Amino acid sequence: MSFLAPFMPKKVVFKIIRVLEGKSLVSRVDPPFFYAERDNPFTVRVTKTGVEYTLQSTMKERPHQTKFIERVLDKFSEKGSFKTTDYQKFTVCSSYTLTLIEAYIAQKEGV
Repeated sequence: MSFLAPFMPKKVVFKIIRVLEGKSLVSRVDPPFFYAERDNPFTVRVTKTGVEYTLQSTMKERPHQTKFIERVLDKFSEKGSFKTTDYQKFTVCSSYTLTLIEAYIAQKEGV
């Protein structure tokens, strides 16, 4: 299978994150990580050190440093995979970052 992963420009992705701040987003979970509710609504906001994801179900804040987001962006640019398991060694918050990447691609394509 020939797949050319889209290049993920970091500055542009962070601009998209700023646009999405405070809006409800839905993170998808890959099998075999099934939960009673597969969709995990969350919000995101930019911080001095990266971003902070807030799970709407618990209102628990999850800080996420820029270096981890950049690692996911680099790996996505290389592979183009939306499977969270492909990013496990980089971060446990990949589902949220992948949701932001998906939003960036949709915005870029005008979807």
